[in-house]
Amino acid sequence: LFAEAAFEYKERFEVAQKRHDPLFGECVKLNILRYLLNACLLATKNYPSFDKHLYKDVQSIKELPKKILTTTNLLIQTHDLKQVSELLKQLFQEVESYLIKKELLTKHELQYWIDLRPKYKVHFD
Repeated sequence: LFAEAAFEYKERFEVAQKRHDPLFGECVKLNILRYLLNACLLATKNYPSFDKHLYKDVQSIKELPKKILTTTNLLIQTHDLKQVSELLKQLFQEVESYLIKKELLTKHELQYWIDLRPKYKVHFD
């Protein structure tokens, strides 16, 4: 989930920023939130949640650092693409630190996670 969130940021959110496309940016932002918040749930051995229950389920994690929820709340309220970009970077760092503390990840650059994504090529005979 962390790697997919990194891909969404680099390959989709940055495209939305370049195009000045607030709708696409909002859609990608929400996808990234889904991935990162579900990663937090899985880190505590909870099942992933659907959108309807995701926020409440993450709120119920007692050991979750408060700054993750604070940044999530700011992201939900923010629609300016530049501010969203900064908040997403902040949330990545906070979730990454949390997952490292739980010994589920090791520290890597964002590009490392993006490179994990399989590359497909279409061949025509």
